[in-house]
Amino acid sequence: MIKKLIGFVIVLAFAFAPSLTSAQSLDPENNSGLTKVNTEQLTYEGESFELVTWEDENGEEIFTIATEVKNKEGVAEYVNQLIASEGEDSTSVNDSTSVNEKADNSIQGVEFPWDRSLSNTDTLGKFDWKPTGVNEQATLTPITSDSIYINAANFNAYYSGAGNADKMVVYYEYAFSGYSLYISHAPSLVLTGNTASWKSEAVTGTWFINTKSHWAESTSRLPTMTGVTLSGGADIYKGGNIYRPYNKAKKVTFPAPNA
Repeated sequence: MIKKLIGFVIVLAFAFAPSLTSAQSLDPENNSGLTKVNTEQLTYEGESFELVTWEDENGEEIFTIATEVKNKEGVAEYVNQLIASEGEDSTSVNDSTSVNEKADNSIQGVEFPWDRSLSNTDTLGKFDWKPTGVNEQATLTPITSDSIYINAANFNAYYSGAGNADKMVVYYEYAFSGYSLYISHAPSLVLTGNTASWKSEAVTGTWFINTKSHWAESTSRLPTMTGVTLSGGADIYKGGNIYRPYNKAKKVTFPAPNA
């Protein structure tokens, strides 16, 4: 009877024990839906800090800083430039393939490169995004297509107050205008009608986020495309406050982009 009771207790212990699939699951700093993949020690103007790299369920990288520093604005700008320079040397497979295909097809029409700067401050919340792209007006329609191509670009936000934000979320969207449009995009984007959008997982216990917006392209064999509107921002939670730096309706007209 005693042996049976002991065996029953052991079975119960295993049945109700938490499932641990990897050492990563034990990390108390893990954010829900994100996996920590790297921690790098950096220094800017005498201040040392940790830059942490996470990956979401789609393999998208998100960089964060939780170390308290005096010059948050300077550190944020330094890290943004560092990540941007590294990104130029190592573009993802999807983005590099699409960019190369776009360049090969440029002989089919007249190209109009463009860039936009979206930034905003809401008290202690700040965000910055500088997307670029190319409009191409086809010369042989309907044999070839008009197109608007949006490149991948760094996207960042930070909390400028003391300590870390409780939670941060960043997001953006591309709203293509016109009809008879065919829209292709990076796998991480969600397409609803003619609008491609993305929203990050909530990241806790950090004052800085850097990630990237993804490529997307709209094409049409008819002269029906009129442009794309870019929007982006962040939700930054601290105590009972929510800071929402947001920039809406940066329009890029087609074929010639507006200033």
